[in-house]
Amino acid sequence: MPQLDPQQLLAQAQNLAASGRLAEAEAILRRLIQIAPRHADLLNQTGLLCLRQGKLDEAERLIRAAIAVNASSPPCHANLGGVLLAQGRPGDAVESFRRAIALNPGDAMAQYNLGVALRQLNRLDEAIDAYRQAVNLKGDDARALNNLASSLRAQGRVAEAVACFKKCLEVSPTAESHSNLLYAMWFDPGSSPADILAEHERWAQRWAAPLLSPSPGTPGEGRGGGLSAAPPHIDRNPDRRLRIGYVSPDFRQHVIALFMQPILHHRDRTAFEVFCYADVPEPDFMTARLKADADTWVQTTGLSDADLAQRIRADKIDILVDLTAHMARNRMLTFARRPAPVQVSYLAYAGTTGLPAMDFRLSDVHLDPPGIQTLGPERVIRLPETYWCYQPQIDLPEVSVRPAAGAQIVFACYNACAKINPPVIALWSRILQQLQQSRLRLVVGGGKLGNAHLKQSFAEHGIPPERIELHDKTRYESYFLLYHDADIALDPFPYNGGTTTLDALYMGLPVVTLAGSSGMSRAGVSILSNAGLADRIAASPDDYIRLAMDLAKDTPRLAELRRTLRQRLIRSPLMDAPRFVRNLESAYRTMWR
Repeated sequence: MPQLDPQQLLAQAQNLAASGRLAEAEAILRRLIQIAPRHADLLNQTGLLCLRQGKLDEAERLIRAAIAVNASSPPCHANLGGVLLAQGRPGDAVESFRRAIALNPGDAMAQYNLGVALRQLNRLDEAIDAYRQAVNLKGDDARALNNLASSLRAQGRVAEAVACFKKCLEVSPTAESHSNLLYAMWFDPGSSPADILAEHERWAQRWAAPLLSPSPGTPGEGRGGGLSAAPPHIDRNPDRRLRIGYVSPDFRQHVIALFMQPILHHRDRTAFEVFCYADVPEPDFMTARLKADADTWVQTTGLSDADLAQRIRADKIDILVDLTAHMARNRMLTFARRPAPVQVSYLAYAGTTGLPAMDFRLSDVHLDPPGIQTLGPERVIRLPETYWCYQPQIDLPEVSVRPAAGAQIVFACYNACAKINPPVIALWSRILQQLQQSRLRLVVGGGKLGNAHLKQSFAEHGIPPERIELHDKTRYESYFLLYHDADIALDPFPYNGGTTTLDALYMGLPVVTLAGSSGMSRAGVSILSNAGLADRIAASPDDYIRLAMDLAKDTPRLAELRRTLRQRLIRSPLMDAPRFVRNLESAYRTMWR
């Protein structure tokens, strides 16, 4: 058999790699390296094959050897950055990507990967610059557009984020990219309720409707494995034990798990059998707690939407509850296939999914007051008191004894920065202007290293940078200590706080909220009403300022609230888990009947 020359061997290795036969391709390249041990391109390509096979240390060794031979090779530096990212070393990866870009400023992929590394480091300002460069170089790169949009949303620059998500949807029209746009619109003060509803309806028409359209010759099946009919198993006995299915990727250390724990733990096991469909590739202590309280736990990672729908049908679920809506890794296309006779949206956010196959949306009497028109195809079922049941995951520190702050009041908002938009900044600046020695503390990813634009935004309203404290996100225990020397919590809008509002109250801080017109903008109304603090609910921006200023100037009232708020919360419906679960299960029974 004739001996292949090096060029033929190289072509053979490339063909094998393209067909996924990585180990065979690597073996050929290593033969060639024996012939030419200082051939930078061979070393680099072999390192890439090792990276694709998960052999990260060997990949790093080979690519560094390539760089030692040819330090001016942009691909070698870019590929080393990729290996360092895979090793969990984003700081080192940044340096490699910057070197690759310095050698080849037109490398859009290196700019994109630089953005990824900077985002992992929570250096959001720099990440946004890198993603912008990638988009400028290659405007049809859907990944760069999506990451740029999500980074802008994470900084509260939601109008820019919405525009960028729309561009991403044009470039990459998928259900996922469309869901990203829907979720971003809830944060955007410039997106009206009518705009949001119309976009949700477009999503449902484009992605859900085809799944329920019968395919020729396939009775009951739709395109993409859809399901057009309610499951045939239904036993319509209104009082029998019901099978409840909860679907979520967040059965882990996450706010959804925080609120699900009392629901699973205090449920009536004689009346309800619970199935949890968990897309959790890396379980943690919260996963274990929830799993212990479920009757059946189904790991769904890797299951397609159609396969998950089939599994739910096989489990004969009566009421299927979505806990994600259009947030990340959602299963809207499973619900679109209608695998259960009753389908419900709950907990992710108090707004429509736009999905006609979603029969009900859970809310409460404060989020969606009776008599007020609600948006979306779902029928709204209102819990009689609260939408949430609050139970901290750990033993929290005691409430501190805060000295009377007087003019040196510390306002706080520990919500995600995505909720801190230009109208919020403008309103909070008016409060700070009236109380010249006051400060505002924010907890945002990257802290002051990743969000320089925030201080600049306040400066444009006359607030000096030193009066805005930016703290990086921190461990759960340390996060609660940040309440010890704060005085008043300010609720953002139109997307109110939920968990953070409850956290603030539990740590002794009164909260000022602005009542909106939709469930998403009335979370503060619901929580404060249930806590007996309806006098902290503002009807207008001017009213919001007045309530904040009244509290700031009334130090005896602040001290009394700090001393009593935790017990008030504990005694309220917000922390009465058995009572809450009875109300929730009564709602399920109503839906079934």
